[in-house]
Amino acid sequence: MALYSSETCLESHRVRFVLAEKGINVEIVNVSADESAAADLAELNPYNQTPTLVDRDLLLYDAGVIND
Repeated sequence: MALYSSETCLESHRVRFVLAEKGINVEIVNVSADESAAADLAELNPYNQTPTLVDRDLLLYDAGVIND
């Protein structure tokens, strides 16, 4: 499971807190520091925004949905 996150995105931090509180291990992909991650995000998310959660075939890109 991978979470595309940004250091400056409040929603990304909120999702990271919820995932940590639930004890879910996730790989954090920092989009702002890695240009290849930004290109990957553009292919995954039609809005090209963080946070985006990828788990095999499941793709979620709304913070409220990810937290639920």
